[in-house]
Amino acid sequence: MPIVREPLDPKISMWYFLAFYLRLWREKMGLSLTQCGEIMGVTRGTVSSFEAGRRRLQDDHVRALDRHFGTGLLFQLLVWFARMDHGPS
Repeated sequence: MPIVREPLDPKISMWYFLAFYLRLWREKMGLSLTQCGEIMGVTRGTVSSFEAGRRRLQDDHVRALDRHFGTGLLFQLLVWFARMDHGPS
């Protein structure tokens, strides 16, 4: 039986918001970790690490997500804001 973990608190940082949003969209689209990884060209474990906030999404990953989900530049802009460290003060 898979371990179901609570999503990260998206109010802590933009990176956590991005991780939270990735999981939200993946689940909304009915994708497994493996299927989402195939979209981004990474392993299931890497997607899990993105969603857990242990690894950060890179430009090629979010371009693939935006293309697949039809979200325009949404994920790309979230990475840009996360890199700018626009978090709560």
